Amino acid sequence: MFIRVYPWTILYRRADEVTNAMSAPPADQAVRPASDGGVLIDVKVSPGARRNKLAGWLGERLKLMVSAPPEDGKANAAVCTLMIKTLNVGRRDITVASGHTSPVKTLHLAASSGLDVTAVRQRLRDAAM
Repeated sequence: MFIRVYPWTILYRRADEVTNAMSAPPADQAVRPASDGGVLIDVKVSPGARRNKLAGWLGERLKLMVSAPPEDGKANAAVCTLMIKTLNVGRRDITVASGHTSPVKTLHLAASSGLDVTAVRQRLRDAAM
């Protein structure tokens, strides 16, 4: 029996595999304690999306999709706003620690937020599902 495989079916299958891989539990290295008592969160940002959302876990990083363009820090502000709403923390509690001009970023959650590493992991798991 001959099965014809079209290129677009392979793309759909690969997209499904990525989606299934992203719904896996997060890696322990993605959310880790900072030296000042806060929490560091490794993220991969996709700017220019239709809406702001957590897309799931991509390897050892949390994938975020934001609608803002990657110009003049607009995407960074959208990432911080999305994480503020997701983690239910104050505006001053979360900042971009590294990767200001890169899609691969590290976010810093201040110790004053009152959240520890396990609480952040649990809130991100609940939001990503």
